[in-house]
Amino acid sequence: MSSTPSRKVTGFEIVLGEEWEDVPMMESEDDGRQWAVDVMARIMPYGGLLSRATDLAHGLLAAQRLAVGLKVPGARFAVQVCDPGAGMIDTVFWWGSFPTAAGESLDEFAESLRSDDGPTPGGGEIRTADLWRGTVPAGEFVAAWQLDYPPAPRRGLFRRRDEAARVPQNRVIYYVFPPDADQYIHATFEVEDIARALGGRKPASSAQPADASQPTDSAQPAASQPADPAQPSNASQPAGAAQPAGAEAGAQSTDLRSWTQHLIETLVVETEALT
Repeated sequence: MSSTPSRKVTGFEIVLGEEWEDVPMMESEDDGRQWAVDVMARIMPYGGLLSRATDLAHGLLAAQRLAVGLKVPGARFAVQVCDPGAGMIDTVFWWGSFPTAAGESLDEFAESLRSDDGPTPGGGEIRTADLWRGTVPAGEFVAAWQLDYPPAPRRGLFRRRDEAARVPQNRVIYYVFPPDADQYIHATFEVEDIARALGGRKPASSAQPADASQPTDSAQPAASQPADPAQPSNASQPAGAAQPAGAEAGAQSTDLRSWTQHLIETLVVETEALT
């Protein structure tokens, strides 16, 4: 990080795959509802269960409300839907730019991420599973993978309307600092089911047909390898984390870290000289 910025951030973008949907910042409830219905109609597989289509539309609308509620000027918001036939959102992702204060350092941002650990209002808890630094084409970064334990069973964005569970939500936060820039990029991923999110878009041909005699949910795909499986990781599991035991837990942590970092590596930040 430069102590005296000499460049102004004028734009930023991240490249996302086909399983991602940009979420518009629509203030109108009617416009947001129409967007959710349009997306559901476009990506829902032919013959999918009507109840799952309704679940997906409700999830998309909830994400749209969350995007509007961020109140971050210029922020971008997207959701990942790997298996539209399952009626669920898999990942929520938002990113935006914020002014860099004079004298701020990577150490301070790392400490800020570490300080999130502890109880949350209502009886929940946040635990940091991994904290690391690195460099991507856009600049240096510091990142953390956190587990957010709810105080009670919740539905949230990642579950169907009739489901609730007390499982931790995975949150991966990045602070990226373009060289000599007056702003940094904050990016946050929210994931509940790591294996499902890393599985990518499920082919429409494999969706369950709308058969009343087969009301079972779509099967969840197994976790795929991250974009760069050779990349080492310092990931560690906090005591009591509700993740698979043994080697599989460490593999999921590494996968989530590598998968999110691969997306951050596509970040392009446009700058111009300060005048």
